[in-house]
Amino acid sequence: VSFVALITGVLIGPYYGFCAMALSDFIIAFLVPQGPWSPILTLSNGLIAFFSGSIVNYIIPGLTEDRSIKGNILYNLMIILSGIAAFAVCSQLLTNMALVLPPLNYYGGLYYAAFLKRIAGQSVVWSINVALSAVFLTFAKATFLKNNVFGESLNIFKGETTVLKRTVALSIAGFIILAVVITFIILKFAAGVI
Repeated sequence: VSFVALITGVLIGPYYGFCAMALSDFIIAFLVPQGPWSPILTLSNGLIAFFSGSIVNYIIPGLTEDRSIKGNILYNLMIILSGIAAFAVCSQLLTNMALVLPPLNYYGGLYYAAFLKRIAGQSVVWSINVALSAVFLTFAKATFLKNNVFGESLNIFKGETTVLKRTVALSIAGFIILAVVITFIILKFAAGVI
């Protein structure tokens, strides 16, 4: 989820990225229940997209259009910075909090136990996700973004095109939901449940 959230935030902006990720997490929790639902986890998934979109698109405006080597290096550094911010706040703070509070109530309610148990594995997973996001977004910047296909910072979403932003956000949320539901059905079929 973090890979998709990082990319979503950068491509469609922080606000609509947040909406797409939070909405998809909320709907998936009810379509494909995998235990109790926690609103903190939904907030965490939305904030990953918000952080990546805010940091990459707004800390240094115009990075998406800059084709120089310095611009590409700064663009990748902003992606890495957004990944670190999302890892610290969303994965380590919010997700660990969701795991120890009701309704999940794992780790006996001990926050430090959740933190110590998850920090090593999550550090590796997040490093891979941030690296993949940087590679994908750098490729997207070199190919799609120069043709103004995606990106709030490229001004294709200016003016009266709020409907377009909403459509893209809902499409991403729908795609995520569809992918999870199909995967769930395939896994149930493979297990012989269906």
